Order: sequence, then structure tokens, then C-alpha cells
Amino acid sequence: MCYIAHTGCQWRFLPAEFGPWTPVWSQFHRWSRNGTWALVLAELHAQARLALGRMQAKPSMVVIDTHLARGASNGGVTFHRRGGPYGYTNGAKRIVAVDVTGLPLVGRVVSASTPEPETVELLLADLAASGQNERLELVLVDRGTSKGRARQLSATHGCEVRRVG
Repeated sequence: MCYIAHTGCQWRFLPAEFGPWTPVWSQFHRWSRNGTWALVLAELHAQARLALGRMQAKPSMVVIDTHLARGASNGGVTFHRRGGPYGYTNGAKRIVAVDVTGLPLVGRVVSASTPEPETVELLLADLAASGQNERLELVLVDRGTSKGRARQLSATHGCEVRRVG
């Protein structure tokens, strides 16, 4: 699994010394579904924060941001055009929550048509599931989240969600 992450090769091209690719792929997906990868990332994040001289292993402030990667399932002329069928954007959104050191806490990939407030809600739920929200006081989001929705998210998740930019 580390080889795949390091090289970016496709599962089917995993070198023979690792054995058949299907058991490795199956284990990766099992650990993805049961939250093992989230727990590993949380522990690595805590150790890295302490190594950087932070007083606490868990952050009190995070920044959530999205990046849109436009595309189309069939490629071709629609690849760089804004808006797909019914005005939706084709492609994917990458959403990442980072702390003040720039270290990632959680991340997700969703459809490009997913509204920004829903992506923030997903990441806040992921932070709670991984235990990264224990000290969380402030979450910074961009203008894709309205002030009203930020207030709703604050009330739901017990931390201030502040819109910046």
C-alpha cells in the first residue's frame, strides 16, 4: 500500500514481490471502510505536531478548503467547459482540513456538483469520527459557505465556523 501511495502506480501494476494485487487492494479498501486509515493519519498528525514543537497533539483551529478538478467522464470537448448537464460542473472536488502548521487532518473527494457547505459538513463529521475535534474551537472556511450556514454548522458541531475571504 505504501508502494502505491509513493509511486502512484495502478493496483494492477503492483510489482510481483508484493504478491497478487487483489488481496492488497482488498485490505486497503477494508481499512478505508472501517476507519483504520483515518486513525493512522490522526496518530501521525499528532506525532508530527509534537515534533514541530506544538504544545498539544490536537489542533484548536483548522482551515477547510476545496479545490475543483474539472473533467468529464467521457473526456472530449466538455473537459474544460464550465457547467455540465443542468448547470452542474463535471469533475471532482478535493476537500482538505489542515491545521496551522499546514499538516492535513482529514480529506475527501466528492462530486464537483456537491455544494460547499455540504463538503464542510462532511469534513467536520470526519474530524469528529477521527477524534481530531476534541480541542477544536475555530474552523475557517471560504466564501462558498454563507454566514447563515456557518452559524448553523457552529451550532451543530460545537465550534465556531468562521467565513473568511
